Amino acid sequence: LAQAWLIMRAVPPWWIQRGVKPAGPGKDMGSWTAITFSPEQQEHFGINESGEIQDQAKFDAAIAAIAAPQATPSCAAVPAASMPPASGQAVGGACLKPWWILHGVAPAGPAVDKGTWTASSFSAEQQDQFGVDSEGTVQDKAKFEAAISALK
Repeated sequence: LAQAWLIMRAVPPWWIQRGVKPAGPGKDMGSWTAITFSPEQQEHFGINESGEIQDQAKFDAAIAAIAAPQATPSCAAVPAASMPPASGQAVGGACLKPWWILHGVAPAGPAVDKGTWTASSFSAEQQDQFGVDSEGTVQDKAKFEAAISALK
């Protein structure tokens, strides 16, 4: 009997989905720094400094004023020439999601200390599978496209 395996996919927070950049100062959390929202953003969106909704009606009104995100994350509307190869990040911030988020791939490499923050990295196996470096930058386009097609 074959078992069905479920893959957990994290949904990006509302501010990433809506293209809102937290404008508050970084908040020291000991071994990492959290983003925060400015007092103006907190007032406008009805949120606290962490982006948690405090006033649902105010939040809903502010979000309604922002164009709704595409139902399927895509950079298709952005001319390919303006995008780094397979990164999912277009010039001017038209598309903010990197390829691994678009395709539900979780970086499985070790955490990389960047001083005030910690980056994810891709394991050696993932680098070989997707043709990327440890940061997820595509190095072998043909291998990358084949691996992404195999995920569908």
